[in-house]
Amino acid sequence: MNRALKIMGFGGLQTGQGFRGLASTITNEQIGFRSEVIKRQLAHRDRNKIRRAYDHAQHMTERHDLMQWWSDYLDEQLGEAPK
Repeated sequence: MNRALKIMGFGGLQTGQGFRGLASTITNEQIGFRSEVIKRQLAHRDRNKIRRAYDHAQHMTERHDLMQWWSDYLDEQLGEAPK
């Protein structure tokens, strides 16, 4: 990802981790999305080793809703109406 960003002229301006941080910040500010769902979508590892050992939930329905919201949000940033 970082190599692609550099090729596109964004070297030193944006990183893959920077995109994850941006997505995390924006989605965590929205009402209705649980942090567990956001963390799972961003592939963040749970810091609690007990929960990490026992909780293998994928939260697919909520992640689908989150990604639909994210898609609509990005469309709005481009000035396009959500579908």
